[in-house]
Amino acid sequence: MDNNISINPGDKIYLEPATNVYSGKYISEVIEINNNHIVISVPFDKGKLIPLAVGTKLKVSNSSFSFDSEVLSRKLGNDKNLEIARPGSIFRGQRDNMTDNKSARVIAVTSGKGGVGKSSLSINIAISMARLGQRACVVDADLGMANVDVLLNLSPKYNLTHLIMGYKDIFDIVLEGPEGILIIPGGSGWQEIANLRDSQFSKLLQAFNKLDDYADVILLDTGAGVNKNVINFLLASDEVLLVTTPEPHAITDAYAMIKIIMRESPELPIRLIVNKVDDKREGDYVGEKIVMASKQFLGASVKYLGHVMDNTTFSQSIKKQKPIMIEWPRSKTAQEIEMISNEILGRENPDNQGLKGFIKKLSGFLAKK
Repeated sequence: MDNNISINPGDKIYLEPATNVYSGKYISEVIEINNNHIVISVPFDKGKLIPLAVGTKLKVSNSSFSFDSEVLSRKLGNDKNLEIARPGSIFRGQRDNMTDNKSARVIAVTSGKGGVGKSSLSINIAISMARLGQRACVVDADLGMANVDVLLNLSPKYNLTHLIMGYKDIFDIVLEGPEGILIIPGGSGWQEIANLRDSQFSKLLQAFNKLDDYADVILLDTGAGVNKNVINFLLASDEVLLVTTPEPHAITDAYAMIKIIMRESPELPIRLIVNKVDDKREGDYVGEKIVMASKQFLGASVKYLGHVMDNTTFSQSIKKQKPIMIEWPRSKTAQEIEMISNEILGRENPDNQGLKGFIKKLSGFLAKK
């Protein structure tokens, strides 16, 4: 500790984050002082949690001192706290929030039919990405059967409808999931976007711009099927993650989805996952079959990312409302999901539009109804 700075447990301190999301001065309290870091309470502002990300640069001060620091780790369970760098220490965070202006990747996760495990995969991929150092967010974009919160045993007080109608801020509706992933509970609010006044739409864009600054990857868990609402979500995204199973109807519906995407937006990247397979051989066979048929008959360049085995892990995770990556982190299924997450992150799209761009495109599609 710098000899000129005296910090003790119980001290009230002010945090000034160097980030586009939060630009205020927030009150926190010192909980514990260790050799390499200081443990402080997570700040609140007018009753709202301020979930500063790992790597956020801070100015820490009170009436006696001021020093530069950084968020080294974050815990948002029952005991909410942040670990920040001590005065004069070498920062070891993962990013500089003042210079990282890159837009988040908006990936629409979809399927030709229901029951293929799309929502469960979205959650587990987000958790895997978080463990790989990405700030991941899952947006429940299923207008009819929103269930991401149910799969995680979360009880949202507010959802997307409250945000879109202007009743709540983006961080009023955000829920904290496992490994620090963010969850945006769904609702019928998406359908109201096209009817918003200019002033309301401007506020909506500002709200989503905050989330865009906070996330690296945004996974949109869309509804199943090929209805117009689902297609609008896909076309407004940066890329599509298509989930199918070896079941014949699922394969047929996945192919139909590729056909529609190619007709509407032939340049939109499509990645394929074959879920609930008996073994690697079956997964590769189905994946290669869809890829080859899409190329031969549609001229589509679909990328096969891999397969996920069918076992009791899926049904148990749904019943226990515990993600596979959390409950069975060393299982074969978890390893396969991690490999797929690495593949997705390794195919970065240089033209990411971010969530703000997604909303603009989506509103245009909805206005054509």
